[in-house]
Amino acid sequence: MLQTDSTQLVCCDNTTVLKFYDFVDRQETRRKEDHEKGIKQFADLVSAAFRECDKDNSGYLDIVEVTPMCL
Repeated sequence: MLQTDSTQLVCCDNTTVLKFYDFVDRQETRRKEDHEKGIKQFADLVSAAFRECDKDNSGYLDIVEVTPMCL
């Protein structure tokens, strides 16, 4: 440990210095990226399922297309 106070913590491994607030910022950025990736994967999954059920490619699901899912 090189330096510490109430707002930052600095550590070193002979080649680099990583300040705590940089670490926290990188973690938050990674968390946001993972969250956005999860949302995109879910949206892709729902879109694919919708397209599979929309047999007539109308962009809507009618009663004939919905009934097999409900059964």
